[in-house]
Amino acid sequence: MLGLANTLNNAAKNIQGVLVNAAGAAIASAPGLILQRASPGLYELYQQLMAYANGSVGLEKLRADAVR
Repeated sequence: MLGLANTLNNAAKNIQGVLVNAAGAAIASAPGLILQRASPGLYELYQQLMAYANGSVGLEKLRADAVR
């Protein structure tokens, strides 16, 4: 019985953590959604620039690893 109680308690804590993370992600993505609806062209430009920046950071990491 104690093992089952511990399992259920851990599951409840895990679910709570998932819900908190999901709520945080929803709040963090709200400005992007607002921008997308207000100005789709500007949002597309923003997405392209973010993809380019992420690619540049990835290349810099590869270069830094190669130098080591």
